[in-house]
Amino acid sequence: MFQLCLLCTFGLTWSKPHIIFHIIDDWGFHDIGFRSQQMKTPTLDKYHKQGVTLENYYVLPTCSPTRATFLTGRMPLHTGLSSKLTIREAKGLPLHETLMPSLLRHQGYRCHAIGKWHLGHFRTEYTPTFRGFESFYGYYSGGEDYFQHRIEGIYDM
Repeated sequence: MFQLCLLCTFGLTWSKPHIIFHIIDDWGFHDIGFRSQQMKTPTLDKYHKQGVTLENYYVLPTCSPTRATFLTGRMPLHTGLSSKLTIREAKGLPLHETLMPSLLRHQGYRCHAIGKWHLGHFRTEYTPTFRGFESFYGYYSGGEDYFQHRIEGIYDM
């Protein structure tokens, strides 16, 4: 499972709701507990029961354009990311694009990202903590070895 989880919380007064988005790659329709008893996903099932599940939305064939569209609200035609990025590519989601965490932070939310970024990392300003997130724990490219934290021989964590 490749996942980017955006955690947004609001100050100490909690006057606004918490926002937790999960962007999960490579799952089939029945690969989650609330759709199949064979799958055990208690935490995601709890979010489904207590929150809002977007079920009639479609993603793009690869992950980078899907993530860019989700975070910007703009289609790949407008962001320039129409295919997945490779680890050696000197490319990323254009810096002029405003991302959802930046907008949420202006409303008083605190935003953190966990999981796969896959929107460019060839320069520091393309990484999550320079794109609106206060913190990031995960890897920058499209996939990695979970034990060695490498892809194509390059350390990615």
